[in-house]
Amino acid sequence: MKKTALILFALFSTFSLLANDHPVTYPVVVKFQSFSSGVPDAKPMFAYIASFKKKYKIKKISYDRLGPMGREGEYIMAFRLAEMSKAKAAIFIKEVKKVVAKMKDNGSAVTEQDYKFDSAEWPNIKPEKKSI
Repeated sequence: MKKTALILFALFSTFSLLANDHPVTYPVVVKFQSFSSGVPDAKPMFAYIASFKKKYKIKKISYDRLGPMGREGEYIMAFRLAEMSKAKAAIFIKEVKKVVAKMKDNGSAVTEQDYKFDSAEWPNIKPEKKSI
């Protein structure tokens, strides 16, 4: 009986450790924020990403959508940039900052580098994997 209980405890402990997400650090994120008027439209970001993919011959660029973060549709577009070299990633980050600086409709958008997302701090938010 003790042996069975010990085995079950070990199994459940292993599965709970595997189920817990560990903090993820994203090289760059775009935070879509609201000030009582909704978040900015993401079309400029999508247009930039499409042109970047074409220019640098990248098949797809993946990101994690973290959200909703608030009541008005706030979310974070978090890029891992695993599909590109460090040089291309640096260019991507530099240009994303320029695009985001121009996104002034409804709310605001800001970039942040080396953003650490810890699911323990946001238990109701699971990254939704997307690609463009």
